[in-house]
Amino acid sequence: MYVENRTRPTGAVDVNTGPLKFTIERRGGGGFLDRVYLSADGKNFTDKDLIAQAEKIVEPFSTY
Repeated sequence: MYVENRTRPTGAVDVNTGPLKFTIERRGGGGFLDRVYLSADGKNFTDKDLIAQAEKIVEPFSTY
C-alpha cells in the first residue's frame, strides 16, 4: 500500500493498494472518494481504469 499526502491547501490524498487507487481532494472535491481507479495490471492507472468519480462541490462544507 502507498499513501501520498499532498499538503498544499488545494492538495489531495492518494491511496494506492496495488490494483485499487483512490483520491480524496482537500477542497472542491466531493467530500469523500473523489476518484476511484481499478487497474487490471495493478501498476499503471489511466482514464480507462476510472470506475467512479464524485461530483465537484462549489463551496467546501466548512472553512474552519
